[in-house]
Amino acid sequence: MKKTFKIVFGLAFIAAGLLWILNLAGVFDFCFSLDGWWAFFVIIPCFFGLVCGPDRVGSLIGLSIGVLLLLSARGVVAWSDFWQYALAALVIGIGLKMIFVRTICSCKAGDCRTITREGKDIKTLESNFAKQRLEYDGEKFEGIDVKVAFGGLEIDLRNAIVEEDVEIRLELAFGGIEIRLPEGAVVKTSVNCSFAGVCDERSIAPKEGSPVIYITGKAAFGGIELK
Repeated sequence: MKKTFKIVFGLAFIAAGLLWILNLAGVFDFCFSLDGWWAFFVIIPCFFGLVCGPDRVGSLIGLSIGVLLLLSARGVVAWSDFWQYALAALVIGIGLKMIFVRTICSCKAGDCRTITREGKDIKTLESNFAKQRLEYDGEKFEGIDVKVAFGGLEIDLRNAIVEEDVEIRLELAFGGIEIRLPEGAVVKTSVNCSFAGVCDERSIAPKEGSPVIYITGKAAFGGIELK
């Protein structure tokens, strides 16, 4: 998450610098103003929550209200109309939440589709606009392919049976994946991230000789947590 935070703010600084240069070069007139600067205390956390937070609909509503506060402070939107715009954004957000956000669904590894690759039984799971939890409880784990878009997924491997090196292949877009690993697991990550990040929150050192869990794939506008 810290890496994602740095990327987001790094891009914000780059964009501000480019706008400044274009203004100095006379490409367009850009008037910098501090009016409504306090609205960024709403906009920035909500934008960060939209990128990698658990409640993206709520973050989107907060971001919309923050932008409305900024526009009102700068005189673009009249204060008399602010609450009407804010209520409209809230109504839209409630509608989006009712349509796209489902309750958390918990399932066993056996509920996934299974394919065979390199002599191993690989589970496959696709989750869109949903929150799901996949649990391996005393089951043999040989690998999994996961696709997540606009949602969240928790993969619980704490009680999984891992006898040899395995691979977790991820494709993540606008969502979050949390992987709970066996104690002392050896993990190697190779994830291509765009506006995303991989955060290892484990505190126990890996055990020598343990099978390696490879985490590969790509992530955009989201976060992957190892616990």
